[in-house]
Amino acid sequence: MDKGITARSLKHKKLTIFLIFVTMIAGMYSYIFLPRQESPDLNAPGAIVFVAFPGGSPEEIEDYVVGTIEDGLTEITGFDYAQTYIKSNMASIMVMLKDGVDIESSWRELDDLIEELKPNMPSGVTEIITNTEIMETPGMIFGLTGENYTYEELADYAELFKKRLAKIDGVTRFDIYGDLEQEIEINIDHAILEQLTISMNEIVNKIKAENVTMPTGSIDNGGSKIEVSLDVRLQSIEDIRNIVVMTFPDGRNIRLADVADVQFKTNPDNPRLGINGKKAVYLAGYFEDDLNIVMVGENIEKQIEELARQLPDDVEFSYMVYQPDEVRKSINTFMINLLEAIIFVILVVFIGMGWRNALVVSTAIPLSIALSMMVMYFFGVKLEQMSISGLIISLGMLVDNAIVVSDSIQYHIDQGEENIRAAIVGTKEVAFSILTSTLTTIFAFMPLLLLDSTVGKFVHGVPFVVTTALIASYICAIITTPVIAAMTFKKTVETKKRNNSKIKRMFKKLLNASLKRKKRTVVLTLLFVVACWFSVMGMEAILLPKADKNIIQIDLKSEFATDIDKTEKLTDQTVALLQDVPELGNYYTAVGSNLPKFYLSVMFRGASPDIAQIAYEFDLSKSERFDDKKELQQYIQSKLSQELIGGSASTLLLELGNFSRPIEIKILGENLDRLDEIRYSLISKMESMDSVLNVTNDFSSKEYQFYVEIDEAKAGYYGFSKLDIQKEASAALMGMSVSNLHKNGKETALIVKSDILNLEDFENLVIKSSMTGKSAKLKELGQVKLVQAFPMINHYAGERSIILSADVGADYSVQKVEDELKEYIDAENYDDVKFEFGGMLQRVRESVVDLMKLGIFSLLMILSILILQFDSFRQPLVILATIPIAMASALIGLFITSQILTFVAMMSLIALMGIVVNNAIVLLDAINTFRDEGMGVEEACKAAVDRRYRPITISTMTTVIGLIPLLISGGELFRPLAIALMTGLGFSTILTMVVVPTMYCLVMGNKSLETM
Repeated sequence: MDKGITARSLKHKKLTIFLIFVTMIAGMYSYIFLPRQESPDLNAPGAIVFVAFPGGSPEEIEDYVVGTIEDGLTEITGFDYAQTYIKSNMASIMVMLKDGVDIESSWRELDDLIEELKPNMPSGVTEIITNTEIMETPGMIFGLTGENYTYEELADYAELFKKRLAKIDGVTRFDIYGDLEQEIEINIDHAILEQLTISMNEIVNKIKAENVTMPTGSIDNGGSKIEVSLDVRLQSIEDIRNIVVMTFPDGRNIRLADVADVQFKTNPDNPRLGINGKKAVYLAGYFEDDLNIVMVGENIEKQIEELARQLPDDVEFSYMVYQPDEVRKSINTFMINLLEAIIFVILVVFIGMGWRNALVVSTAIPLSIALSMMVMYFFGVKLEQMSISGLIISLGMLVDNAIVVSDSIQYHIDQGEENIRAAIVGTKEVAFSILTSTLTTIFAFMPLLLLDSTVGKFVHGVPFVVTTALIASYICAIITTPVIAAMTFKKTVETKKRNNSKIKRMFKKLLNASLKRKKRTVVLTLLFVVACWFSVMGMEAILLPKADKNIIQIDLKSEFATDIDKTEKLTDQTVALLQDVPELGNYYTAVGSNLPKFYLSVMFRGASPDIAQIAYEFDLSKSERFDDKKELQQYIQSKLSQELIGGSASTLLLELGNFSRPIEIKILGENLDRLDEIRYSLISKMESMDSVLNVTNDFSSKEYQFYVEIDEAKAGYYGFSKLDIQKEASAALMGMSVSNLHKNGKETALIVKSDILNLEDFENLVIKSSMTGKSAKLKELGQVKLVQAFPMINHYAGERSIILSADVGADYSVQKVEDELKEYIDAENYDDVKFEFGGMLQRVRESVVDLMKLGIFSLLMILSILILQFDSFRQPLVILATIPIAMASALIGLFITSQILTFVAMMSLIALMGIVVNNAIVLLDAINTFRDEGMGVEEACKAAVDRRYRPITISTMTTVIGLIPLLISGGELFRPLAIALMTGLGFSTILTMVVVPTMYCLVMGNKSLETM
């Protein structure tokens, strides 16, 4: 009596049917409560270290702060490189880790390092902040605008929304952007200081001394001690004005208000945000992880509707980003694609096998999907475009095992066996064969889970879901398919007609001709493969295509590194230049910073007076000028490059991943003048090339600055240290944050600055020695000059650097452009600097190497399965011959349809290895079976093709047809994948039933299976 799992499921078929219903219900539950989002999580291993050093010059911050931090970073586990931007008063260090490291552990090491370094920093460093959440993306961004309202008034309305919305279950927090930071500006009259011979440093120390909380001891209170402290902190702006900064011998006091203007003011460098040209404040909200944000969104919408009614009529509330809607649309679209694929697959099975077989085989689809949903729910895999695409990719393969099993059961029923017996014998006959074919496909996808790169994590959902679904399909094939088949199958009628279809007869003729000319067939196949590979050489390769978003991002950089007003004018100029482009719609602006992170791939840029960002919505549905968004982008870039004055613009389409631009050149060296000279030379060369577009760089030209050449002998005579002079001069010119006013739970910075406007005023600045107490004017300590200097210093991997970036025209090769630039650099003999080429091409090369390693690993795992099944070395080699045929067919399919070779398309080539061998496994298994029955080699080959023709063709058609929705509506991300799989599988199947038997005959000859 059979004791296998199939026999047991047939014996307890009522329990089996009950478990089928339980599985379906559990699968529906999992689907409803699965976490949902539009795109996969993209946790790039990067962090930002921000250093505030008021009064510090770029050179001082480089020498005394950045160098120390960069040296310490090398000790962090998994550290890759640091990219640093240094300006007056601040530095921003981007820390990048290598792929595959424990990110959380490394960030803890970073925090520990910064805490360890803080005590050793110069006294002028006011704060060092680390931000390890630079990839965190809000799930919703709302805007509040009003013509007649200040930023502060709009922020008050935003606060009402924030308090209410942040309380909703599933929401972690809301941040307000655009709430202008207030400060108390203490603007000192330098002429009065000169008369009184008071230094700015003395005033700073007086302010600090008047704003402290001091412990004064304790009082014994009946056996217990009560600590006593004296709070002498400043309480109001009047307290600040009344600070005594000097007392004459006759008792007269000089208050701060006598020597300075003390006022509440808005920080002039605060970012300025807008929507459609109006002042705006943004609300950015974040969702909790691992939940269905569509459900949370319903509660948010109710609250917003109620809150919006409380706003004045002239205050507008708008949506910039709202993930619940985006996710709802995205999931609905993909689910429609999934349903379409299910219908296509069922129709194919119905046409190929009849309604009874189609009914039985089709049950594998919902059951496998239900099991997959349960596993996804258990492991916390989210429902997003990659995981749903994994379901669609696997859909056609879900029925493959069921087709083979049902066909085998039908065969035994047609031979006159009773249904239960036919189900047991038929399933047992092919169980090992479909197990190995399932494992080969799994082994093609599973290694992709090992990709540690950012793009590997992005596509993680595809191999996980495909692997899960295939395991589920095997379980269904050996348990549920036999049970339902035994209950519904009947003996086939009119098999003769079915067995003599025109297509089948054509295959028989091709096979007969091939078996007569075996060597010629193999040579022709080899030539076909080689021709395909040569024809696709030079295909453009990228990691991921542009995101399917109708948004254009414009990053602006002013020529004036420290003037935010000039940056605002640059932004207004950009908007004016684009106002006559009818395809553009709503636009969102940020001057002095980035907009709130409105898409996962938007790169973090710290606040800086010389940067701005604009996000334009666009609609090409009625455009007569542009066929696609790339043409619109190039038009805007060309217009801005030619007409924008006072800065540069970089026009970008949103990326699916956080990746580099096509061309990236790093210039590394110590001499900034030399680096700047080469920068101009390379920019000139790149802009002269028709193939290069949108050239940008991360550096700024020289600006005029005051420079003090200190006479060390004089400074020593008066007892001045360089630090004394530096602090006074920096505070006078750039201001200094000296303390904070604490009131109503808020902190307002106290900024001391001087009204110095010209060189003469600066030369008469009074400085007092911290060692001797002597005073002197700055001009008595050295010579003050007006010189040109670079307003910033950049580092890459610890070296001074300038990075040039550019795009490449649609009709040009990135590789050829890079080669031309390398030839130019070599010809110029820039021996005193180093160059590093990075960009998209480097990322592609790294990804191809990763995929090749995984491909070899997959191939070895597949080969081990084949050797286990056939207990032979020669027969697996025959099967593996289908792989280059499939890959070549896939590449020629991409080439003919003018598709770009994306990372996802490359991934499909690895996946093809496991898919295409399945047909060859089934065919060789049948050949060996017929040979065991005593047939000759050629006779067994012909009989096997005749016997396995239907399951092979139907399973291939289901996989190919199931990919049609991805082909039609998969966009630039999934269309290449669909084409590669469809053409690779389609052509290889045709050749499999001709070439595999032919090669089998050549390899085996007349040898018996035992000798093999």
